[in-house]
Amino acid sequence: MADVITLGRWRAVMGMRWVVHERMPGWAPVRDLARDLGQWAVRRRGESIIQTGYCAPIPGERPQKLVSLAALVADARPEPWMRVFDLGNDKWWFVAVRDNNGILPEGDVVGTYEEVQEARARIESLGSSWPQDILTQADGTLEDLEALALQGRAAYLQDAAVRSWLRPALLGAAVAGLSVAGLLVWQAHEADRRAARQAAIAMARLAAARAVRAGMLFLPPWRQEASVGAFARACAAAWNALPIEQDGWIPRKITCREGPWKDAILAVPKAQGLRDNVTISVTWKSSQKAGASPLRAPHGQLLAGGRIIRHVHTISLPLAEGGLEAAQTARRIAYADLRAAGFTVHFPRASGRKGLPGAHAGAPRPLAAHPWESRTLTVSWHGPWMSGFGGVLGAVPGLRARSLTIGPSGFLLKGVLYGRRAAR
Repeated sequence: MADVITLGRWRAVMGMRWVVHERMPGWAPVRDLARDLGQWAVRRRGESIIQTGYCAPIPGERPQKLVSLAALVADARPEPWMRVFDLGNDKWWFVAVRDNNGILPEGDVVGTYEEVQEARARIESLGSSWPQDILTQADGTLEDLEALALQGRAAYLQDAAVRSWLRPALLGAAVAGLSVAGLLVWQAHEADRRAARQAAIAMARLAAARAVRAGMLFLPPWRQEASVGAFARACAAAWNALPIEQDGWIPRKITCREGPWKDAILAVPKAQGLRDNVTISVTWKSSQKAGASPLRAPHGQLLAGGRIIRHVHTISLPLAEGGLEAAQTARRIAYADLRAAGFTVHFPRASGRKGLPGAHAGAPRPLAAHPWESRTLTVSWHGPWMSGFGGVLGAVPGLRARSLTIGPSGFLLKGVLYGRRAAR
């Protein structure tokens, strides 16, 4: 989730998701990306790279008054570089910059110390080499961050859902009721999107044909990571391997995390052995009654005045195989099987998007980008520890994990359920 910090004269946003472009995109493709990545967007022209960044709207803030913090500091040091900054009040920011001074997709993260360290561990696990002085440097301070920001170039955010040229028309519509004009704009917009989508499909088919001839393998999103069964079993094995107590330190929870949400097809050489990197974070809590001491403690980062230890490491799992059920069928199976096992299942309600002024129920709907759809869900269990839950989760077709937290009193899985999109 994005957040805002004041650095000198800047109100800067942290926690954006970044995309690289060959040339500076217009606002039409930015709006399309913003529908999935976040309504507020920024365009950045770095030393030798072009990027756009996205985040959800931040309550109480106006995007045109905000700049991107990552864009502000990305060119301040020679690439590659990354660093964690202590912002105070248990808030930390992680930034990672690599080739051509580009901000990595997961290289702009704000949160607790555990969250930013997990993001850093995922970046380091990608296999790219980093200078040793970058890997061993101390965490930065707020003063260090302000010094970097003074050297940067500001890139202001905009609301991608509002076209700047349309704002006067919106004001006029509020006064004069230009519903017909709004409907015409909406229909023209949808016609343009349909034409662009058809062109993109044609280009994708051409690229696919070329890749097949080159011996490439196509992996849809649910094939780019481990199965939820393997993920859960590995996480449970890590929890079961922990002692009940170690020198007065008690394991409080273990959290396993996947990388970023995948929603596009990946083409890779068939001979390439791909595996899924999963980050595991173990949290220990001291027990004064058992004589816990930081001098005799599990390996990891001391937090909360020396009362908490967190250790983060990465494991590698094989990629999942198999196809999908229809989306409705997959949701029915998830409800039936998981509830039968005593688990609590929750699908958050999908947020609807409002159309342009004058649009009505009969207006054409945007075309789907992929022949599949995905829904987030949570699965939880509260009660005595049950070690065989990985097999239950693994039986749900199309279910993949985003994170899994295990503790003495149960587990919480945050995941994504993929299914085939119904024909329209």
